[in-house]
Amino acid sequence: MSEKDEARSRFYSYYERYLDARHHMEEPEIQRYAMMSLVQIHLISGSSDQAKAAEVMRNELMSELFSEDQILEMYQTLRKHSTI
Repeated sequence: MSEKDEARSRFYSYYERYLDARHHMEEPEIQRYAMMSLVQIHLISGSSDQAKAAEVMRNELMSELFSEDQILEMYQTLRKHSTI
């Protein structure tokens, strides 16, 4: 498995945990898993640039499930919840 594939797999795992923490209103876990999800997105993009990371989320991770606007909103929400 390539490094990007591993990061992709970790992203889905962390993002699922993030959604679960949001559902249960567990603030420390929301912040932790939002940040860990973002780290994986940036590893996949190979850049710290937010626009590139959002593009990776849109094009590589969730394009078949959500609209472009929904994905950009999800990325911005992750950033807000990660406090970075």
